[in-house]
Parts: sequence; structure tokens; C-alpha cells
Amino acid sequence: MRRGSSPLIVIIGLFAAATGCDKDGGNAASPQVGWGGTPAGEESAFMQAGPRIGYGQGSQPASAVLPAEQPSEPPPTSTERTDATLKLTDEQVLAVLDTSRLKQVEQAKIAIDRTKNKDIKAFAKAILDKNEDAKKKQRALELKLGILAQPSERSDIVILAAKQDVESLRALSLAEFDQKFLQVATEDLKQSTDFIENHAIPSVERSELKALLEEVRTGAAMQISDADAIADKLKEKVPESPAPKKRTAPIKPGASSKLLDPETTALR
Repeated sequence: MRRGSSPLIVIIGLFAAATGCDKDGGNAASPQVGWGGTPAGEESAFMQAGPRIGYGQGSQPASAVLPAEQPSEPPPTSTERTDATLKLTDEQVLAVLDTSRLKQVEQAKIAIDRTKNKDIKAFAKAILDKNEDAKKKQRALELKLGILAQPSERSDIVILAAKQDVESLRALSLAEFDQKFLQVATEDLKQSTDFIENHAIPSVERSELKALLEEVRTGAAMQISDADAIADKLKEKVPESPAPKKRTAPIKPGASSKLLDPETTALR
């Protein structure tokens, strides 16, 4: 990476490579200026690199951080890692916030384009607005503290998950989309609150960053409540299958008098 480039460019480049979109939801190859005023050409190397290997190594390439001899056993998967391995620096926590925010923004943009439900469209727009506000507050805090987001293995995991979610949402039919989007968005928000509560807040050293994390957690909890309310409304709108009507044989002319005759009915 060229001297003077922000580590955040690594995050944006990796996310664009994973999802196939730039920060505005367009094609990653479109010529434009990247976040932080960096020309898009400087991000292209990171877009093709993919998530790095190595934990907490910043923006160094995998070859620069791995030992000469590889261990015989494969590294643990994300589900096998203990809480101790998720101890992050303040800078790494900022990077996870960045990638989580980009993940939610891409999902919301797809929802706005595809859904016909006004409640879901409003919910998706609210996600964009709240994430934009959170981004501005985070950038102001980074400037105040003199720190920059630093990529880590955790932020790489979020990028890969973002790619999977975006691909699955784009592949859905219109009939499937609304419920699936709410499911994905809710699960993503729950994972964010879990990360903040159990890993980010216990890890950070700066009180101002901890306050920002608590604000983000509160906002995510409110969004989960909103998503649940919309999901309940969707369930109420699902029509119940009508009970099959009983078919009766047509009454022949002249048969009505026989039906009223007790002797006739008794013989039947």
C-alpha cells in the first residue's frame, strides 16, 4: 500500500471485491474517487487481494505475516475460536464497525430496489440513514482521537458474510424476498449487538469509543424491534386457505315433495 493511504481503504476495497459493489452500490470497476479522497485506482489492488490471512496484522499481505513453516494442523474456523482470540484493539473494532455498516447498507439498497412493501422500504431507508449518521460520528471520533480503522481477521469474516448475504438476496424471487430480507437483516443486527456486547466493549480502551459502541448497540436493538413488528404484519396478511365447499347433488324436479313426505324419507 502506498505510504499515506488510510487503512480504511483496505476495508472498502475488500468489501467491494467481496460484494461486487463500490460504496455507492455500483460496479466496483467504475472509475471514481474512493472513500477518504483516494483515487479508485489505489483501491484496485486490495479489491483483487481478497481477505488477508493473519490476525491483527493491519494491511500487511499474508506473505509478510505468516511464518516460513506452516503448522501441520489447519487454523481454527470462526466457530472454533475462543473469546480470547476475539480480543481486538480500538482500531480493529472500528474496522469491524465499518464492515458491518457496509454490509447492512448493501442489504438495504437491494431491499429498496426490490420490495413492493412500503413498510420494508421505509425500514431499509431508515437503515441507510442511521448507518450514515453512525459513519459520520465514527469519523469525527477517529479524527478527535487520532486513530484509524485497522483491518483484522474479524472484519475479513464480516466481508465474506456480506458477499454470501448479498448473493442470496439477489437470487430470491419477489414472493420470497420480503420475509427473507427481514430474516437476514434481523440476524445481522443480532450478530452486531452480540459482537458489541461480548467482544467490542470489553476490548476497547478509550471511553469515547465505548460510548459510541453503546449508542450503536441501542440503535441496533431498536431496528430489531422494528423488523420484528414488520414481520408480524406480514404474517397477518397471509390469507388462510379457504375450507373446501361440500358438493351436494342437485335436487330433481318433483323430488322436493317426496323429501317432505315422512313416509318417503323413512323408506330411505
